[in-house]
Amino acid sequence: MEKPAITVQHWMLHRFRTICSATMVSAIAMAIPSSILLVGFSLTGLLFSTSFQPSLMFVFVLVFTLIFPLIIVTFDAIRKMKALVEQVKDVIKYDGLTRVLSRSYFLDLVRGSHQDGYVLIVDADNFKRINDSYGHGVGDAVLVELALSIEWGAGPLGRVGRLGGEEFGVFLPDVSGSLALKLADDIRARVARHPVIVDGAEINLTVSIGAAPYANGHLLRTALSAADRNLFRAKERGRNTVVFDHASQDLEDEALVLRVVR
Repeated sequence: MEKPAITVQHWMLHRFRTICSATMVSAIAMAIPSSILLVGFSLTGLLFSTSFQPSLMFVFVLVFTLIFPLIIVTFDAIRKMKALVEQVKDVIKYDGLTRVLSRSYFLDLVRGSHQDGYVLIVDADNFKRINDSYGHGVGDAVLVELALSIEWGAGPLGRVGRLGGEEFGVFLPDVSGSLALKLADDIRARVARHPVIVDGAEINLTVSIGAAPYANGHLLRTALSAADRNLFRAKERGRNTVVFDHASQDLEDEALVLRVVR
C-alpha cells in the first residue's frame, strides 16, 4: 500500500512545530538564569564587594548562567535521542508494510522462548496472480488485510511475523496439538470467508498452512523445515489446506533445511 504524499501544509506544520520546540527550549534555558540576575539581587552588591572584587554571589550566578543553558540543551538532546532510538527499534521489530513482527525479530523471539509450542507457515495461494491482475499497490493492500486475518485467527497467544513476500510465520507457545490445529484452521477459514475489498474490487484469497511442533532448546530450523515441507504438501493437496505434524522430526540432511530458515 503506497504511503500518502507529504503535502506542503504538512511540511510547513512540521517545520513550525520544530521551530517552536527549539525556541521554547532556548527561552527556558535563558529565562531562569536571567531572572536570577534581574530579580532579588542588588546590581552593585551582586557585582562587587567593598574591595572592588567580584563577589561570590556574582561568580555563582555567572557560572550558573553559563551552565544552565547547556544542561537544558543536553537534556533536550537526550530526549530526542531516546525518541530516535525508539523509532529505530520500531523499524527493526515490525515489518514496514503489514506491521506484524519482522522476520529477524520473529525468529529471535521463537528462539528465545522458554516454552514448547507449534510453528505455522502461512502462504497466500496464487498471490502472483493478484499482483499481475491488479498491480503491486493492490497486492500490498491485500497483504495488510491478510496479516490482520492471521493475527485474528492466531488469537492473543499467537505471535505473527512476516517471513518474506506473501509468507507469514506464526508461533503458538504452550498450546496443545489440538488447539494449535484449531487455530491454524481458524486462520485458513477466516481468510477464505472474508474477501478483501480494494478500490471497489472484491478479491478472494485463500492460504495454505504447514505446521509443526517446536521444542524449547531444539533447533528452530528443524521445526520450520518440517512446517515448510508440510506447507508444500498443502499446496500439492489443492491449497486452502492445513497440513499438520504432531511429532517432532530430526533433520540431518542440510538439503532439507529450506529457504525459510536461512
